Amino acid sequence: MRTRQAPSFRDMTAALALAVGPSGHVVAIDPAAGDYGSPFTLADTQDHLSKSSLGSRITFHLETSTEAFIGSRNQLSFNHILLVHSSWYFPSPSTLLSTLSALRNSSLPTSALHLVEWSLSTSLPTSAAQPHILAALLLSANDTFLPSENNNVHTAFSPKQLKEISRKAGWNVLESGGVIVPKKGLQDGKWEVGGALGAAEVEEEGKERELELVSSMREALRSSLERLGGLKEVRCMDVWWGTFKKETEEEL
Repeated sequence: MRTRQAPSFRDMTAALALAVGPSGHVVAIDPAAGDYGSPFTLADTQDHLSKSSLGSRITFHLETSTEAFIGSRNQLSFNHILLVHSSWYFPSPSTLLSTLSALRNSSLPTSALHLVEWSLSTSLPTSAAQPHILAALLLSANDTFLPSENNNVHTAFSPKQLKEISRKAGWNVLESGGVIVPKKGLQDGKWEVGGALGAAEVEEEGKERELELVSSMREALRSSLERLGGLKEVRCMDVWWGTFKKETEEEL
């Protein structure tokens, strides 16, 4: 499993550890350092879960890339590999492609790859999730012109793009997929909107078009937020998920 935001890292790791039961095991991989995340860091999360009743079912690997993990542990096997709310942390389509290709071509026996990510769309009958969508796109654009390891969104992939990259990486069979509508009260949308409005603005000379694009997106977000009635009314966009398999020789 790979996920960068500390609350997601904690929640998904705990949920998976509960799901696999006493005879199963979860390996949680994250390239970030232990001090990453807020309000709880990855180190806080690891310490909390390790001391819980689920601790014996989890092995943590922080500051470890997926490719490095695969290359050093050829004797392990996994039933499922999950990338949960983590694709947006990849700095480019090519880096995500290389990771999914490494998973596809490794000697680790794996039955399925599961991707879970924000969908850049909403099923809500109101515009309550629109600020979350606009904020994600603004953060992605801002990182394109002003890259930083600390940014919360690097590349805002759509479900269509994730499917295409997975296909190119050799995960050719989309076995199942769907959309989840987050319940009211989930705070991620508010966090992303706040982060987008507080992000450093592009000010480099010679980037007039970039400046205008980011400025226009920021104003669109502010207008959407104002029409909605403020940050307290923001809802989260839908979550997309997909389960992929490798194409077997019998299926070729």
